[in-house]
Amino acid sequence: TARCRPPTLHTMAATRTTLTLLLLAPARTLADGATATARVYYIRHGQSQWNAEQTAMRKSGLSDAAIKKIGDEERFVDSPLSARGVNEALTLQRNLTLTPDAPWYTLGGVARCALARTCEPLLLTSNLRRAIDTTLLGLRPILESAVDYGLYRVLVLPALQETCGHADCVPTARGSGGAFATPSSRDDDDDADGA
Repeated sequence: TARCRPPTLHTMAATRTTLTLLLLAPARTLADGATATARVYYIRHGQSQWNAEQTAMRKSGLSDAAIKKIGDEERFVDSPLSARGVNEALTLQRNLTLTPDAPWYTLGGVARCALARTCEPLLLTSNLRRAIDTTLLGLRPILESAVDYGLYRVLVLPALQETCGHADCVPTARGSGGAFATPSSRDDDDDADGA
């Protein structure tokens, strides 16, 4: 099992971890007339509540089998960000907005041109809460700066979701009216329907 790390850029094309965000920077025409290719930036989500509890259980000496069993509990379905994960997403936000001289081909440079509305990066995220929350917190200035212009939307793609057999890899289902539904509330709905 991979240990939790603060949101960082991934240079790998594929990973088993949830991708918070794929930020696709559009191709650019350089001053000399050459064209630079589009760039893809991968950012990992902040620490989830399950990541935090799993780390604590390992430190206490609990066996991997016991940890796996606990990880399948309903309370870990689509595990949200921990307090540390929220702070990691806010750190990402600060790092992106505190790089005024970042070259255009870096993530900070893409954030700078997006804030100035001189480029329109494509924002993609997994459908897991921790990924969506990291995206919304980490890129909040970019999203807010363009809200009046309708430039940016975050596309939520299940294909970016982490693949594993644990509860934290199961996205929270939506019930009637779009509200989040836990497995037990879905069972209650089935009972009410006579199923």
